[in-house]
Amino acid sequence: MTTLIHNPDQKAPATVQPTEQIVPREGVQKRTLLGAIRSEAKRLTRKSFTGVGLALVVFFSLMGVVVTFFAGGEAGPGGGVAVDLESAQGVVAALSMAGTLIGIVALSLWAAAVASDYSTGWVRLMVAAEPRRWRLLFGKLVALSGFTIVATIVATAIVVAMAYLLAGPAGISTAAWSAGVFGTVLSAWLNFTLSVLGWGVIGFAVAVMSRSAIVAIAGGIGYMMVFEGLLGLLAESATTYLPGTVLNAVAAGGTAVMAYGTAVLLATGFVLVALVIAFAVFARRDITS
Repeated sequence: MTTLIHNPDQKAPATVQPTEQIVPREGVQKRTLLGAIRSEAKRLTRKSFTGVGLALVVFFSLMGVVVTFFAGGEAGPGGGVAVDLESAQGVVAALSMAGTLIGIVALSLWAAAVASDYSTGWVRLMVAAEPRRWRLLFGKLVALSGFTIVATIVATAIVVAMAYLLAGPAGISTAAWSAGVFGTVLSAWLNFTLSVLGWGVIGFAVAVMSRSAIVAIAGGIGYMMVFEGLLGLLAESATTYLPGTVLNAVAAGGTAVMAYGTAVLLATGFVLVALVIAFAVFARRDITS
């Protein structure tokens, strides 16, 4: 039989303090999600992406303004409403013309940003570090959206500035532009941004499914420009509710055949469907296949 002897002079062992601070689970989740966004944003700031993207945005913005002002305010691609350049909307009329062109740029850049993760093998490292795949894709979505918003601000600034510079040589009066110009520019920028984001999401979704920048860019542009374009020539009414026509209607603030509210509602539906498919595929498909 073992006898336990209690020594009153013996001190209890000191409590071992944890060497690391315990962080609530909610804090870890928030930090990880923000970390994914910061990581993707940092990767997008490389010159090969940001530099090329902004250069294309500047080029097509300038081209859109020149074509709009020296073509007499005719409707641009997608059947936008012809704008009287001497009206209050004249100062932002070129955004409708540039909407499709810059939308194609967004589709291509978003697709390239997603597909490059597969071609370089980077996606495997990211998935190993963060098993919750939806966070990785969400971080890329937020980062690309932020880049796109900056690009549309640059494009809008160029369009407005060039509109004032070209109005004189084009023989257009700017008297009506000063009436509520801030609200006019803000509204046009919002419509333009929503449209370009829609184009980007399409490229994003196609790239997630195909894992190839070439397939995503060629497929997206081929469908939007070739398929819808040819179909529109054969039967104009057949393209009314297709994605390309709807996004152009959003950029134009509505068209003669589609009200602005209807265009926004349809565009939102297309974007949500594309995102659901992209996230489902990315979460469930084997990365190595």
